Amino acid sequence: MGAHETYASIAEHAIREMILSGQLLPGARINEVELSVAFEISRGPLREALQRLIGDGLVVVQKHRGAFVKIFDEAELEDLYSLRIGLELWAIQEAARKADDAQLAVLTEMLSSTRAILEDDGGEYPRDLDFHRQLVSLAAAPSLVEAHESVLRRIQLARTMSSRLPARAREAVEEHQQVVGALLDGRMDVAITHLEAHLRASLSSARSSLHRPLG
Repeated sequence: MGAHETYASIAEHAIREMILSGQLLPGARINEVELSVAFEISRGPLREALQRLIGDGLVVVQKHRGAFVKIFDEAELEDLYSLRIGLELWAIQEAARKADDAQLAVLTEMLSSTRAILEDDGGEYPRDLDFHRQLVSLAAAPSLVEAHESVLRRIQLARTMSSRLPARAREAVEEHQQVVGALLDGRMDVAITHLEAHLRASLSSARSSLHRPLG
């Protein structure tokens, strides 16, 4: 990997984290001059990083104005969630077929850790304990994981806002627990029903966040 590629990758990771953490809010202008100074890189690698983020659907370019963090409307969000629901319902069936008891137990351990964090600080759902990514990984299907990750990157802009609501974060943990309980009991129809209901509740929360003042 050459220096240009290395700097572009570093900038891509940093800007993505700024977007998904809410440091750069939807609609915010991405100042190339400020970022190139902050990252101590030239504009070339920075623009390469932005092109990748455009490809991921996190950044858009407005002619004669520059690059901005993507703002999703309700129709786009609903399309993304429809795709997400299809992917995750397939994933849970594959996980039930392929994962052993020890792998499934990781989901329970993750929920226990998440619940403890939420009880301690009452804040947002911890991003590093992503139940859905873990569930999809148990399907052991690389193409599924890749497609799911692409969808989540775009959804997460709206989800970042809704996940900051303590009540919704706690509800999500309990909904996850219902999914895992049914999965461990071998009640696949019930697990699928709970997972779809949870994702539709997540869509409703994310849709509401689109109309919530930013900042």
